[in-house]
Amino acid sequence: MDAPLTANPSQQTTQSAATAGTTSAAGATPFELEYITITRREYIELQCQARQFQSLHARAVKRMQAMQAEQARTVEALRAQQALLRAELEQARAQLRGLRQ
Repeated sequence: MDAPLTANPSQQTTQSAATAGTTSAAGATPFELEYITITRREYIELQCQARQFQSLHARAVKRMQAMQAEQARTVEALRAQQALLRAELEQARAQLRGLRQ
């Protein structure tokens, strides 16, 4: 059988801090004052889920960085191509000016 774990090891039962007589958190919401217990299995599952989400987030960050780098390379290549096309256009306009005169 799973032994319950407490969020606060000094308390073994589910108890609200407000009913325990603490008045230091006067502006706190009721959820901030309540202690809960979970089983060891639930605790381990939560830890595994947290690690999985951290791993997924790290992979997503790497993908996003790779996509941003690819976008930067593409933008630079397009700017270079645009500069070449502008130069070609200017050369064609110069030829037209020479033919008209």
